[in-house]
Amino acid sequence: MTNDIDLAPAWSLRLGGGYAERLPTLEQRYSDGLFLAIIQSGFSRMIGDPSLSKERNWQVDARVNWKYEYIRGRMGAFHSWVVDYITYNANLINDPQGSRLLRATNTDYATLAGMEFYTEADLVRGVQVFTSLNYLDGRDREINQPLAGIFPLEGRLGLRLTDTSDDQRWGLEWGLRCVDNQDRLATLSSSPGTGQSRSETELVTLETATPGFTTSYLRGYLRPRDNVSVTFGADNLFNNNYYEHLNLRIPAQGRFGQTAVLSPGLTPYIGIEVDY
Repeated sequence: MTNDIDLAPAWSLRLGGGYAERLPTLEQRYSDGLFLAIIQSGFSRMIGDPSLSKERNWQVDARVNWKYEYIRGRMGAFHSWVVDYITYNANLINDPQGSRLLRATNTDYATLAGMEFYTEADLVRGVQVFTSLNYLDGRDREINQPLAGIFPLEGRLGLRLTDTSDDQRWGLEWGLRCVDNQDRLATLSSSPGTGQSRSETELVTLETATPGFTTSYLRGYLRPRDNVSVTFGADNLFNNNYYEHLNLRIPAQGRFGQTAVLSPGLTPYIGIEVDY
């Protein structure tokens, strides 16, 4: 359920709340020692649990929008309370080095909270600057530790050029993608023994920290005719070496140290679409 409220001629507020359910996946239910590249590690073996409960999520949202003649934007936030969130219990295995044995399980209670920000401003006709910011935090409240698979703080800053004619034949965008370091590392409980709860077990940190990075990109489009569209661009313009927080790490730990799979270098692309 959402409700839009006009605050002023250029300002509005959107409030929302909702409820959702998600069933466990087939992997989470029936995996029998499969090697899966999850929790950063390529040596993760996953054991499913057919008795997993569905996740139940209550969420509230709030967003403020502003729209003036030369500047537009929005800023929003959300908070989710998830009952029976599906996570893992973890056991360390010495051979192969760094291997993890993960058992799917439900945690009684988890939270997800985040925010987003976006604004754009017209410098002159056909020229815009824009910026955005996104943040997400996830917590397993049963053991009071960060959840797995959470991306770090990320922002973008760029310049956009557009055709000001009615035909809108072309557009070009250049931007910077800035990603913060991630030190909120996934921490799971080990498999509980007889009579133990998850909160009473040993904690195992499975992710490793990721340094921040900045990359640049260029993308655009051409419409030489009404039925022909050409898209083009290039990612990582300056061919930086970096890796995303969830990129594969082999081995996760061991005497040979850590090997992180780097993200692609300079990557140009082009596409053509013709409508008949």
